[in-house]
Amino acid sequence: MINDVVVINMLVGIYLTYMGIKDLRYGKVDNEITIVFIALCSLKFFFVGDFSIYTISYKLFTILSLLAFYYISKGKVGGADIKILIGLAIALNVYQIVSLILLTGIAALLFVGASSVVRRKITTNVKLVPFMAIGYLVLLTGYLFF
Repeated sequence: MINDVVVINMLVGIYLTYMGIKDLRYGKVDNEITIVFIALCSLKFFFVGDFSIYTISYKLFTILSLLAFYYISKGKVGGADIKILIGLAIALNVYQIVSLILLTGIAALLFVGASSVVRRKITTNVKLVPFMAIGYLVLLTGYLFF
């Protein structure tokens, strides 16, 4: 029997995959799409419902850290990337968000390394949303089967 949390996780994964495809195709993700994604992630948080002071404080700390990272990088990291990570920080627990960031970084580094070898030129403009989708789907697969 599939419970409601699994369905919400699948919806988040499908929507994140949609945003990844849109980012690959058009090079940007619209604000309306990211706001709907943050609302969907907030729905998951309120539906699962761990409202301890620890959970709320780490989520606020993560959101503030991501916003600080965006301002420190002076726009080098896309605004949609940060908004999507904020949505995922709302939806996931601390271990899952750290794992997701690591999986996203590993997938992006493998892509940059492989494309640099093939093209013999270092790729500097990397779209992170598809790699976030890959990381989330790997994380979701581990959640469902292990």
